[in-house]
Amino acid sequence: MMFLDCQGLKSCGTKGHDVLFEICWTIQKAGFVAAVSETILELEEVLWTETVVRPSIILSPRNLFKVEKLCGIRPKQLAEAPDQFDVAEALVRDIEQYAPDQILIHYAGFERSFILRLWEMVRPGKPFPVPIVCTRDLARERLPKLESYSLKAVAGYFGDPCDHFKRAGAHTRATLVVWRGLHDFDGSDETGKPGKELRAQRLALPDKPGTYRFYDARGRILYIGKATSLKHRVNSYFRGGIRGDVRKREMMAQVKQISTREADSPLHAALDEFRGIVELAPPYNIAMKKDDGLADWLARDSLLPDVSEGQAVLGPLTSWTAFADIRSIAALANEAEPEKSVDAMFPGLAKGEGKGKGEGDLELKAGIKIAIDFFEISSELAHSPGVWLAKAVGASRRGDDKDEDIEDPRGEERDDLPWDAECVFRSIRRKLKRGAAIYWHTVSVRLLCGGEVAAAGQCAVAAPAKIASLYELQEMNLILSGIRSAVRTDKSIGVTLRSGRLIRPGQAGLSSRVLFGLTGWGR
Repeated sequence: MMFLDCQGLKSCGTKGHDVLFEICWTIQKAGFVAAVSETILELEEVLWTETVVRPSIILSPRNLFKVEKLCGIRPKQLAEAPDQFDVAEALVRDIEQYAPDQILIHYAGFERSFILRLWEMVRPGKPFPVPIVCTRDLARERLPKLESYSLKAVAGYFGDPCDHFKRAGAHTRATLVVWRGLHDFDGSDETGKPGKELRAQRLALPDKPGTYRFYDARGRILYIGKATSLKHRVNSYFRGGIRGDVRKREMMAQVKQISTREADSPLHAALDEFRGIVELAPPYNIAMKKDDGLADWLARDSLLPDVSEGQAVLGPLTSWTAFADIRSIAALANEAEPEKSVDAMFPGLAKGEGKGKGEGDLELKAGIKIAIDFFEISSELAHSPGVWLAKAVGASRRGDDKDEDIEDPRGEERDDLPWDAECVFRSIRRKLKRGAAIYWHTVSVRLLCGGEVAAAGQCAVAAPAKIASLYELQEMNLILSGIRSAVRTDKSIGVTLRSGRLIRPGQAGLSSRVLFGLTGWGR
């Protein structure tokens, strides 16, 4: 058998060329060893070929930077690499010499065009002789409830995720892991549903503040989080709380262990989370990543990143994409085309899927109508994303968005149960709550940096805050989220600003001493 992976850029260049810049393939001979109670598959490596490929066109500086950032391949390596024809000759020679029964690729839809083009260079007009099998499709068939089918997720599910960089060699080895795992998988009572073996543990968690950690099958830490209630927060990952987050769905496909640590208060939980992230650098914690990029700013009314000078703005933000759901909700309320598809926002609510024709549309409209009435939005303003965000902020201030009140009522078996108007309404509230939480972080950052906040209930901030980089903003957001939770749960805790800024340029990180130096304890 041959296992293969390509790294390339799709639709690159002025004429829409697809550019291959790295390829790896290996020939593996399959054998079986009889153990005491089972037959074990063994793979013997016959050939391993891994090479960077010189691009067929001149890449722009932007694309060269993209290749280096994603894969670590520098422009000099691309310039000195063999060209596509030399690589094509080597690949065709190995296919004809070893005559593999099949070529296994994860997400073969991407690699197929590259492989067929290389074959055509050397054997023009001759049909490709080997069937191509997609391990992603096999995983979908055998593990229908896995949260994500990316290569990292499926390989991690079988206990051996690929490394950080997108390199062809690492992905080829991960494809080997996936195929071996699927081959040995007997399918008995196993669907890939995350946390099945952890159900008793997570349901027994206390309703107290603290931190939680997720681990993969090898005991490698994946994620550290904080919670006002460990019980509600941890279980939200298994009850539809991550449906729109691609990274967290990929992470949950790999989670095999959970550990928790109770804290005296949400503020102490935030400090514990902060220290853990800085010391252990879990791969799925976005905060505290070294990034000197610029912060995003959004227009107040449209929540779009096309802010003109003098316009009322919301920011600084680490990313504006979190508000795509709110913009889409406003579009749906106005019966316009949403930015995100309905299926992406409400998975399974396809038009007529498992229902009468158009019934999905009726449930969607009914759920939006409930949301409009709940937030008391007039029909003239329902098209405005800023109004939806303002109403969500108001609900957050009143405490109307508690996790237990907006969880998916279909429970853990949500994928097998139909949507109704109430489910749509709760999903909308969850999305709006996320936007409101980011807004409150923004307000806190602006206050601590000397910015002026507009009137209560309005989603606008007047003067720009002085934030040097995204890293500073992420660091401040992480700490302030703990302060916000502490103030919400214990009114005797207040925050006192004792210097002009909480974070100073060039500072490596905030310690608990710095935080407590800026926090007044009124107990």
